[in-house]
Amino acid sequence: MQTSPLMQLLQMMENPLVVPACALACLLIMLVVRVLRKRSLISAEAPIAVARVSRGAVTPPPAEPAKPPKKDTVLKIIDTIIIALIVVIGIRPFFLQSFFIPSQAMVPTLRINDHFIADKFPYLLRPPQPGEVVVFRAPAQALEGSNIDFVLRRWTIEYPHTLLPAEWASVVQALKNWPANNMNMSPAMLDQLQQMAYDHPEQIESWITNVMPTVAERHDDYIKRVIGVAGDHVYFSGGQVYINGRLLDEPYLQGPYKNVTEFPHIPTTPPEPFKPMSAMGDDFGRNFLGWINDWHLYNYCYLPQVRNGTLRNVSGHVEFIVPSGSVMVMGDNRTDSLDSRYWGVLSQNALIGKASLISFPR
Repeated sequence: MQTSPLMQLLQMMENPLVVPACALACLLIMLVVRVLRKRSLISAEAPIAVARVSRGAVTPPPAEPAKPPKKDTVLKIIDTIIIALIVVIGIRPFFLQSFFIPSQAMVPTLRINDHFIADKFPYLLRPPQPGEVVVFRAPAQALEGSNIDFVLRRWTIEYPHTLLPAEWASVVQALKNWPANNMNMSPAMLDQLQQMAYDHPEQIESWITNVMPTVAERHDDYIKRVIGVAGDHVYFSGGQVYINGRLLDEPYLQGPYKNVTEFPHIPTTPPEPFKPMSAMGDDFGRNFLGWINDWHLYNYCYLPQVRNGTLRNVSGHVEFIVPSGSVMVMGDNRTDSLDSRYWGVLSQNALIGKASLISFPR
């Protein structure tokens, strides 16, 4: 995969040791240049004035401006360039940051493995505007909802229950067939869970809660488009977005991605009590994952938003209310994006910058 030289440079500058090292090197070079300049000025010979003799008087030679030595001019240019480099290196971490796209949530605007630069400066002066593509630190709810392994961990902690070996085996098999973008467990972890299901089913809950990586250890950055800002009421109807009762014009959605805004299935009533294998049918594993997903969405997506006043049922549809200091964000690929429709509005404090430049590959 090819990457532009500019992007390679910015990615290299992400290393916390590179910036001070480059700045120190530039300072040393500038010091050497200044010493050389000083020596050059001291050793420069003054021009010799030759007097002209005329009849009866001596005419002094015309004064000619002293020209700086060529060596001194070159050193001045180098000095200026080094100062400019120091300024750029110093301000880059505060205003620019490079990223790449790992998923298809922003297709067709941004594709997998696209590289882009986020500009941090605009949001130091103003709030984000509707339609802008922003980079932000993913809230905990987003990280929790994006991984079925976290959902299992949450369930084992707050809904203690040990499944039978055959039931856990069915769950593991369903996990292996689960779409890859809905889970974070590696094949090795699945194999270990499979073996645990057969050998030590009583230890499954402990394994899930202790072995799997915790959300606190993750610091993912997301990229989405701003749909609603403070004070907006957002709802979906007929595959389209409505802001304050008006249809939202979205020219950035083209082809098959236009007018496809599926509202996620978020249960507005508590799921039925947990059912054993005999009551869930032959496909116990997938039925169980579906049940536990509804349980998670109701308790950790629907209820919190209802309680904090950012989600309500209005005239047969669910409406989001964007509070002050927050935005509602969505991916352009509406059928494959984990965004505010699932985990709620985003605090402006989580914003990193505005996506401003796309690089390779395209």
